[in-house]
Amino acid sequence: DGVLAENLAVVIGEFGHRHHDGDVDEDAILAYTAERQVGWLAWSWYGNSGGVEYLDLAEGPSGPLTSWCERIVYGEM
Repeated sequence: DGVLAENLAVVIGEFGHRHHDGDVDEDAILAYTAERQVGWLAWSWYGNSGGVEYLDLAEGPSGPLTSWCERIVYGEM
């Protein structure tokens, strides 16, 4: 809120729906960004490895979309 009060550009980025160290409250992130008209960026299109492939929005470079992407694009999973 302090950054927004300074009238600076803000984007909330690189969040997922979960992570190995805990659950992510993506609903709170999306609600806040909508309320404050702040941009956001979900993580990531494709190519994660090391056990965090669940953060991919697509199953390959051109799709199909994952359930995480379906959630981001169309709403609740």
